[in-house]
Amino acid sequence: MNALTLLKRDHAAVKEILEELDRTTDRGVKTRQELFSKVKRDLELHEAIEEEIFYPALKKHPKAKEIVLEGFEEHHVVNGIVAELGAVPFDDETWGAKLTARKDELMGENA
Repeated sequence: MNALTLLKRDHAAVKEILEELDRTTDRGVKTRQELFSKVKRDLELHEAIEEEIFYPALKKHPKAKEIVLEGFEEHHVVNGIVAELGAVPFDDETWGAKLTARKDELMGENA
């Protein structure tokens, strides 16, 4: 499997987990906690692959340098959102709304 295929598969898997997580309710605390832990681990792994393997290779090409810099910035945004969600109790009435409002940013669609 090539790197682009792996990254695309990772994006699809994270998006699927986020959609499932977004459907949880305040009463599904355990499910919400498990899905959040999984998506957090997957995002961390995906970020490490991009930053340690993919971006250094791309950065060598002048036309791709801006894409790499944007990628690092997107990771910074995602890390902030994950930290924000992780700081709120899973049964808090605002947790689901926070996820729904920030889900696109977690997928890099508005970041």
